[in-house]
Amino acid sequence: MGRYAGRFVVDTHVHVQRASLKFKERGVKPSIGQMYAQVAELDWWDNSARCLYDMDRYGIDVCIIMCGGLSRGMDNDLDVSIALQHPDRFAVLCYPTAFEKQCTRGEAKWSVQGALQETEQRLKTGRYKGIGQGLPITEGAAYGRRWATREEKKKVELLSMAESLDRYRLFMDLAEKYQVAVAASLEGEILAQLAAEYPAVPMVVQLAGRGAGGRRKVEELCDVATGADNVYLEMGQASAEIYEVALSDPNVGPVQIVHGTDWGASHHIYSQPGRGLRGGTSTSCVDWIRKWGPPPYQTDYWGWSLHQIDRLRDTLTQDEINLILGGNAARIFKLDVPFTRLFPEEGRPDLWG
Repeated sequence: MGRYAGRFVVDTHVHVQRASLKFKERGVKPSIGQMYAQVAELDWWDNSARCLYDMDRYGIDVCIIMCGGLSRGMDNDLDVSIALQHPDRFAVLCYPTAFEKQCTRGEAKWSVQGALQETEQRLKTGRYKGIGQGLPITEGAAYGRRWATREEKKKVELLSMAESLDRYRLFMDLAEKYQVAVAASLEGEILAQLAAEYPAVPMVVQLAGRGAGGRRKVEELCDVATGADNVYLEMGQASAEIYEVALSDPNVGPVQIVHGTDWGASHHIYSQPGRGLRGGTSTSCVDWIRKWGPPPYQTDYWGWSLHQIDRLRDTLTQDEINLILGGNAARIFKLDVPFTRLFPEEGRPDLWG
C-alpha cells in the first residue's frame, strides 16, 4: 500500500450502519425525500466491514461514528457494539435513538426532556466522545422540514431563535458537564451565541463546504470562528478551493479545520472539469443531486476528499496537513494516539498566535 496522507488520520463524520430499502428490486426510482422518509421505519445493520476495508485502503486510522441527523432509525447501541469490537478504529458520539424509535412507532410522544434524559444516560456510561450528529431540539432535529411531505410539514414544530437557544443550551449543558464535544450543523447567530456561552465545549460544524454553494457557507462560518476558538469546521466534503477560504483566514486556518466526510451517507460526487460550479472556482463537489436520486452504490468519499488534500500540498506544510487530518480531531475528541509530539504544539506562533 502507498503512504498514508498524514501521521494519524481521523474522519470525524462516519455512519457505519445501513438500511436495506431495496428500491431496485421493487422497481422504484426513489427521490432523496422518499429514501429518508422510509429509513425511520426500518431496522439498520452493521456496515463496518465495508468501512474497515475502505479505511485500510485509504489509510484512515480512526473514524468517529454517529447516529442522528437525517438518518432516523439508526441504533446508537449498535455503534457502541461496533466500537467495542474495534476499539482502536472507532469512537462514538451519542444520540437518543431508543427514544426516537419509540416516538416513530407511536409508543411515546416526543419531548425535548425525553431526548435529554436518554442523551445523559448514554453520556454517563463514559463510552461516548461527544453528542451528535446534531442536537435533538425537535422531533425532526435540524432537518424536520427538509424532506417532509406537505402534510408532515404542517405538523413540524417551528421554534423561534430564543426557543431554539433555550433547547440547545440543555444539550450544551450536558456536553460541558461531561466534558465532551458537540457535532452539529449549527450556523450564524445561534452558533456564535452558543460558542460564546460554552467556550470549553468544542463545537464541530458538520458538512461545512458541502455542495455547489459551499464557499458562501464557509465564508459565513469563518466570521463566527474568527471570534471563537472552540468552533471547528468539518471540511471533508469541501473542494480544495473551498478549503482555501478558511485556510487563508488568519483567525481560522489549519488549527480550526477537521476532516469529516459523512462516509456512509447517500451523496453523489459531482464533477464538471474546466467549468466552475455556479461560476465559482470549484469544479467538483459532494451533494445530493435531486434529479438523480440516491446513488445505488457506496460513494467513494475518501478517494475524492484525500485528493482535495493532495491539491493543497503546494501551499501547506505536512505539519499543517497533519493537524487537519487528525491532530485537531485527536484533541477535540480526546483520542489515543500512538506517540506524543506528533503534531505542532501551541508554541508555534505561526499557527497558534
